[in-house]
Amino acid sequence: MIEDLVVAVETFFRVNKVNNVNIVRSHIISILDRFKKTRNKLPRFLLTLKHSLKSVRQKIAENNLFFSRADKGNCLVVLKRGEYENKVLEFFNNNGFKKVTETFVSKYNARFKNLLSSLGPVLCNNWKSLLPMSFNTPRLYGLPKVHKQGIPIRPVVSFSGSLAFKLSKYLTKFIFSNLNIKSVYSINNSSELVTKLKDLHIPDNTILASFDVKNLFTTVPVPQTLKIFQNILFNSQISNELVDCIYRLTELCLHQSFFKFGDDIFVQEHGLSMGNCLSPPFAELFMSYFEKKLIFNGNNPFKEKVIFWVRYVDDILIGWKGNEQELRDFFKWINTLHINIEFTLELESEGKINFLDLTIIKECNKLIFDIFRKPTQTDSTIDKSSCHFMGHKMAAFNTYVNRLLRIPLKEEFYEKEVSTLKYIAVENGYSPEIIDNLIKNKKQKQSIEATIVQPTSEPATNSQTDKFCNLPYYGNISHKIARVLGNLENTKIAFKSKNTLQQYLIKNKTPVDSLEKPGVYRLECGDSECNAVYVGRSGRSIKTRTKEHLYSLKNPNNNKSIFGSHLRDEEHCFDINTNVKLLHHCDFGFRQEILEEVEIFEHMRDNRYNTLNAMLTNNIKETYKLISPSTRD
Repeated sequence: MIEDLVVAVETFFRVNKVNNVNIVRSHIISILDRFKKTRNKLPRFLLTLKHSLKSVRQKIAENNLFFSRADKGNCLVVLKRGEYENKVLEFFNNNGFKKVTETFVSKYNARFKNLLSSLGPVLCNNWKSLLPMSFNTPRLYGLPKVHKQGIPIRPVVSFSGSLAFKLSKYLTKFIFSNLNIKSVYSINNSSELVTKLKDLHIPDNTILASFDVKNLFTTVPVPQTLKIFQNILFNSQISNELVDCIYRLTELCLHQSFFKFGDDIFVQEHGLSMGNCLSPPFAELFMSYFEKKLIFNGNNPFKEKVIFWVRYVDDILIGWKGNEQELRDFFKWINTLHINIEFTLELESEGKINFLDLTIIKECNKLIFDIFRKPTQTDSTIDKSSCHFMGHKMAAFNTYVNRLLRIPLKEEFYEKEVSTLKYIAVENGYSPEIIDNLIKNKKQKQSIEATIVQPTSEPATNSQTDKFCNLPYYGNISHKIARVLGNLENTKIAFKSKNTLQQYLIKNKTPVDSLEKPGVYRLECGDSECNAVYVGRSGRSIKTRTKEHLYSLKNPNNNKSIFGSHLRDEEHCFDINTNVKLLHHCDFGFRQEILEEVEIFEHMRDNRYNTLNAMLTNNIKETYKLISPSTRD
């Protein structure tokens, strides 16, 4: 706890220029020192909870089960591991995935680095920052769709930390900022849906229905979509040189469609790769083309029957002027428009249909709205007793109340939703009055905003850049430190909770070998009679950095590594698989630098180790002295 707070504060000081930093540091030291002296043991109920969680994890492992978060519904699912793996493999077989070798991945990685090195200077000035120092093969995991029959799996690829992640993220931002790819039929949320539909006049014979594109991402034809993208680029105001650069790098990123599941590597041969930052804009790009060129054109014999067509990603709500048979004929027709794209159909029931988080109801030639929750939706939010920042606890309720006031509900629907929110609050340990207070405050804010005349020009921006400090949240002690730092000019505090139940229980991703990660590490001498250790850090994989240390072991004229020289001079042994420990997994940067200093300082104070590192006195911060073995939890 104390170590986490010290590292967060010192990282903030290292990143930002803080006036009178030693005075600020002394205030924080006094706060932490008082906390350290008065800190009692963990309450009995927390010790009991930790023991129970440990027992649950052990039973889950013994019975070959595992926890997973549900695809929707905010609930935890326990699955048999074999059944889960079979569902994922079945999805692979049904959607054209195949196994590949490490050689396939290595060839892509080499091609990626070569092309980015060639085109990077055209793309932007800081293109080198788009090439990560350390990266891993994307990993796939599945989320159970508990709201669907048979509980199929929604595969998700963890793209973060992969070779193409940073470049894909940059290109996605570029596309949304410089190109108009959004369809006129597309919406971003249920508020936009209400805005489009609330004033429409609905004929008496209107039928409400929804279409769903089956497995949109895996069925989008990438070559065709790339041609559409290329045409949009050529018709933009972007220079020809940059157009070529953007196109080739985007194509490169889309081809990172491989991932690891278990011990095997699979490649998705068709469609958009799941988890890639570029997949959502390219899915939108294709669906925009599909709607404009194939559905709403002169060749559509049903065009006059469509009152409205509104789409959210792959879910479409349609108002149909005609009978059910004509609607089913239209449904069959749109399924013939593209060999890759297949729709499913759901019709209204009793004059209403569920779409997104709303129930849309026909009434007096108008559409009215109610809040919809799936039957599998749980009432769980962050419990009041949980050690989370109150702003985090209130986030879900703020979202619910914003929706309540944003959607034009009939009085009976409004009162029903308020009652539901109060029930959810009570179920999670809160007073139902928090809902009344949130509604009152938001209504007051809306009234004030309605009376303020919006400026016609852009407001002047602050010439001084805001400074951000990300503090781990441990209750009152975090608030005390936040008050000290918050008094600094242009400083904003963000809290982050650690040791959540999700982090502790859910382990459904294929683990990455610790030696393949970047971070702070410890090298231990392999001789049983020697306690020599070396603490270091690396933005590349620990394995790569360790091998560089061993150059001094093999070469008598190479003394760059004090640890390698120790092994060579003392003729001691070393095993990279057993004598290397990853102390902190983190990327290269100031936080990694602080963590290395903390670990060197701690190891030099620990009599169990003969620490080979040298540490300059001015690198030892007074805050480091607050950390002791008893506080390192």
